[in-house]
Amino acid sequence: MNRRKISIIAVLLVLLILAVAGCGKKEVEKKSVKKRTSKKREVKPGTLLIPSPLDGIKAAPEKVNRQALAVMVENLVNIRPQAGISQASLVVEGLAEGGITRFMLVYLEKDADNIGPIRSARSHFVALAKGWDALYAHVGGSKFALADIKRFQLDDLDQYAHASGYHRIKSARAPHNVFSSTEKLRKIKKSTLMPPPAFSFKSDADKNSRPGEQSILIDFSFSNYAVKWAYDKATNKYKRFNGGRPHKDAATGKQLEAKNNLIMYAPTFPITGTPLLDIKTVGQGRLQVMRDGEVLDGEWFRQSVDSPLVLKDSSGNNIELDRGQVWLELVKPTTPVKISTTQS
Repeated sequence: MNRRKISIIAVLLVLLILAVAGCGKKEVEKKSVKKRTSKKREVKPGTLLIPSPLDGIKAAPEKVNRQALAVMVENLVNIRPQAGISQASLVVEGLAEGGITRFMLVYLEKDADNIGPIRSARSHFVALAKGWDALYAHVGGSKFALADIKRFQLDDLDQYAHASGYHRIKSARAPHNVFSSTEKLRKIKKSTLMPPPAFSFKSDADKNSRPGEQSILIDFSFSNYAVKWAYDKATNKYKRFNGGRPHKDAATGKQLEAKNNLIMYAPTFPITGTPLLDIKTVGQGRLQVMRDGEVLDGEWFRQSVDSPLVLKDSSGNNIELDRGQVWLELVKPTTPVKISTTQS
């Protein structure tokens, strides 16, 4: 074999070796890409949970970083139990008129498939909803409340203007038959607003440090609207009674429970010529906070209608609540309230 042929064969062998090595390298690169891809898929769910500013419960960012939704729900004796209360992050209970109480359910990280009966707006609820930058769902309202909604530029979800976001049930008579859901109400108006910082939260007190029993009695007006909260040491929650009976959620059939009870004593005046009340929720006043079976005395503060509620203890420090549903009882300074605690 001459030198020319030997040189050609040598060159071909070198090229063949390089080609084989190149294929091996590409195969390794392909395998390494697959490994990186599979690694990304191994991200564990639930690692990005953040606390809600309204009740401290941790949830997905898309559930927490959205606008709060406030819904007006009535509390007439003959329409109980209502639906959707247990899913609210925050519940405000206060007088409407004639000694009858009404609720404002404020939803954030949780959703409710059935809420109602939904009723009309009142000014003191409107003012509180503004402080939490909430969407406001209601069926009409007093002329004062409707004027305040416009004046405060609240995101209004009035049923009269957005009927498609509500439905009426056949088993109840108007006006006690209007219901909706958080999903339907949120579809009425898209918004990028997020709730402002509301309350401070902490972990539950150790079980051994909790009292054996505690009861809270609030005499709003008539016996049918009297409220009792009974503390349960085992669950560190307060069970609700209304009108002497366990107050249940129609959607779950279970008795309502709260982790925190706030009693906000607010200046209250009759509006001349009407049965309506003017309840002041801006300024400051006496406050009682019940959580972990203990009672904290302090003051509530609110600088303006745009500001959320601030809770201070007797030393001027922020009061920390337990993580869980918050009930705010809006009462007159003269409302009879009795709190009794028994150590275990």
